[in-house]
Amino acid sequence: MNFVQAYQNLIPLVSRGSVALTVAGVSALDNDGRRGLAAELPSMARHRRGGWWGKTAVTLCVAAVGCLPDAVHAAQVLGRRSVTLDADALKPVLTVARAHRVTWLAELAHRLDSWRKGPSRPAHWRFLAGLVRAEGAPPPTSDRFVAGWLDDLSRPQPEPAEPRPEPPRSPKLEALVDRLRDDPFLPVLLPRLFEVDALGSRMLFRDPGLAQGHAFPAAIAQLCDEKVIDRYDVLNATLGRLERGDRPGALRSFLVLHDALAPTPEEIAMRSATYLRLLTEAPPAVATMAQKALRRADVLDVETLLEASRSVLRRPEKALVRSQLTWLSRLTVPWDERIAGVVAVAACHPAPDVRQRAMTLLGKISAVPVAA
Repeated sequence: MNFVQAYQNLIPLVSRGSVALTVAGVSALDNDGRRGLAAELPSMARHRRGGWWGKTAVTLCVAAVGCLPDAVHAAQVLGRRSVTLDADALKPVLTVARAHRVTWLAELAHRLDSWRKGPSRPAHWRFLAGLVRAEGAPPPTSDRFVAGWLDDLSRPQPEPAEPRPEPPRSPKLEALVDRLRDDPFLPVLLPRLFEVDALGSRMLFRDPGLAQGHAFPAAIAQLCDEKVIDRYDVLNATLGRLERGDRPGALRSFLVLHDALAPTPEEIAMRSATYLRLLTEAPPAVATMAQKALRRADVLDVETLLEASRSVLRRPEKALVRSQLTWLSRLTVPWDERIAGVVAVAACHPAPDVRQRAMTLLGKISAVPVAA
């Protein structure tokens, strides 16, 4: 059989989705046969009615990786909207890639990720991730790929069950912290989680391996304690995300992570300027966190506290203002007109109970209130 017959015989196998025969045939092609089939693939990809999906997408991908000269040409064929790739393609593609010593699988994954629009399907993400992992290369860092990574972490694949006598046992699920510890994507993709807007709303999933709520923040905090990841960077990134703001549901994840990290007074003192900005400017839940952290750490001098309090006492959130008044009422320094003047700011608050609390506090001191 000459090379023309060899590749022409593969064309109907690719079109029918005959995976095993396509893998064997493409793996056996010589260079001339690969070039011959490569010349047919762009036209085949364009003109097939109904698109490429399921097994036909697998065979098209096998042929593209096994025959096309580089990732650019392969992405032009496989990146079409009519081609729906999923994780079933990974093993056949890797088999052919090894047979022909293909070294550009990671580049192909990056190109396919950048060409796709909209959210990534889980099976498609696993295919791209598998290509990258096969070459030990850095993963894509697009918003789409980062979201796919986080979603994949929330859906662990069970480990293969060993044959056991009846009754069958449920497949074992590895704990999230163990999967993250061994994940080569962690150093590259973790910083991106703090940068992608709205992604925090997907972080508070349960860990199927432990039936644990808020598994992701807990796992990150544990890996910080183990020095697998840098606690300094994670705490800075958490506060940075809270400072930039996001939807309330997304910010809640980072508040949970902050609580899981449990910053020490020394860590809070190093970042006191950031906590002060959060206290005075951030949404209520974030401001409350900053208020509690600063009070617990006791790192502010009186002048800084009074300056921040002027802004906090003008905020509309009653609980936040009441807590700030309580903080001021417990100052151990002698009261004077400066402190009284700050407390008097709350005497003009829209909430009657806050106004009453401020007036009661002013009535207990001898200083005359000064207009703020």
